[in-house]
Amino acid sequence: MDSAYDRDFVKELFESINLLEESILDFLANNSESETIGEVLCKLHEAKHEFGLLYDMVASAAATAMGENGELVLDDGIKIEKKWSSARRGWQHKDLADIVARRLVEKSVDMGTGEIIYSPEEMARKMLDYVQPSYWKAKQVSELGIDVDNYCEVGETKTSIIIRRNK
Repeated sequence: MDSAYDRDFVKELFESINLLEESILDFLANNSESETIGEVLCKLHEAKHEFGLLYDMVASAAATAMGENGELVLDDGIKIEKKWSSARRGWQHKDLADIVARRLVEKSVDMGTGEIIYSPEEMARKMLDYVQPSYWKAKQVSELGIDVDNYCEVGETKTSIIIRRNK
């Protein structure tokens, strides 16, 4: 399998970026008028948007190629992660807060002695591990065995690609 870096269009892209950087440095060294710089900034903003569309196209193709796989590790150790999320709204805050509080109380009991190991204040603070003022932390709430989707309206699922480089 050939490396993506060996593909002509990727090589050309990086060469073009290097040339563009030189041109921009030259432009900035010779221009100080805010309107002129502003016009170039606007054009670069448009280009950034167009490049973002290209990136999204390849990310979508990568997500499709990964199938149900949640992670791909490349030869150089870079990880590509596939995540799924849905927009949630119309929360039933009171109902969800009641069940989360009940689970926290259950978790605060030492099963060996029956002793309650968290004070009411500690349990209230622990509630913040699961909720923020405008949303619930779905992953953390699911760790309590609760499906937050039963307590809100769930929008269409989105797939995201995350790239993690070696440190």
